[in-house]
Parts: sequence; C-alpha cells; structure tokens
Amino acid sequence: MNGSCDVKYVYLVLLSEYINTVWYFRNETKVNKRNFIPTDLVHRFLTKIKCRIVLDFNRLDSVQFKNYYQQLCIVDGNTIKYLGILEASLYMS
Repeated sequence: MNGSCDVKYVYLVLLSEYINTVWYFRNETKVNKRNFIPTDLVHRFLTKIKCRIVLDFNRLDSVQFKNYYQQLCIVDGNTIKYLGILEASLYMS
C-alpha cells in the first residue's frame, strides 16, 4: 500500500472508534440515565484505540502494521509500546 492509503486506514479506525464511543455515552446517558465526566469519554476512546492496535498487530504482517501505526506506537519484539499521544494524562487538566 502507498502512504495515503495507510493514512486513510488509520483515520477510518480513529473515526469509527470515536463514533462508537460517542454513541456509547449518548445511549448510556439517554437510556440508562447515567452521568459521565469528559475524562470517561477520553479513557474509553483511548482504550478502544489501544485494543484496535493490538488486534491489528495480531492480524497484519509486521511491515503493514508498521506502515499503519508508526505514529502511534513502537513494536519491540512482541511488545507494543504506545507513544505519548495515546496517554490519557496528556488530555487531562
């Protein structure tokens, strides 16, 4: 794949997880009358992204995985090390 397809794939992953997270909180609020704080949304979104990265790590070959996620994580053997952008503390004030 070329670079633009790799970027499009990652954008689609991020967008789909974001939409899923927003709908989850919307439904929990409207249907189950639960209240949340903004950090709950951030934590859920980042957790879902990390889960997706792990799934793609196991699903894709190493070259394809690196092309997709090199801006978000580093692979050290069979260990994924997430870069700072995926740390929730970055978004909490």
